[in-house]
Amino acid sequence: MPRKVKLLEVFKDVNPVIRGMSGQGHYTTYFQLIPKCNHGMDRLELLGRIEKYVESLRQKYPEKEFYHYTCKIDGKEYVVITKKKYIVDKDGRKVRQWDRCPIYICLEDFKVYIPEYYYKVKRKLCSYILLRALGTLGLATVRNLGRLPPKASS
Repeated sequence: MPRKVKLLEVFKDVNPVIRGMSGQGHYTTYFQLIPKCNHGMDRLELLGRIEKYVESLRQKYPEKEFYHYTCKIDGKEYVVITKKKYIVDKDGRKVRQWDRCPIYICLEDFKVYIPEYYYKVKRKLCSYILLRALGTLGLATVRNLGRLPPKASS
């Protein structure tokens, strides 16, 4: 029997803030992911964008083996964008990929979810993956929060 996945809703349970470097590393700036309320997409257009996005990931990173599939959880239909859990190294051993965070997109209300476990373990990675994926899919945009003042030395 498959394990029950506890999902966190992006923009409600998870509000990603990403730290970036600006000015060739002279100062730090912060970015926040903001949802696009009226993205003007229907279900078929979203599926087409997901297929195109996954195909571009496959071409860019063929060794990572990205894919997407459809599943039902609690009666809702989701499209999951992920990559293989394990890869085979040059010696023929199975090696677990830790740099992954599946993205669940609900096709009924266009809400985005990620597994709670991945967000607890790899918060920065999940935030970055959401920034890149949701921006490419047209479901979100990025807002520059500016620089935070440096911490006072004690």
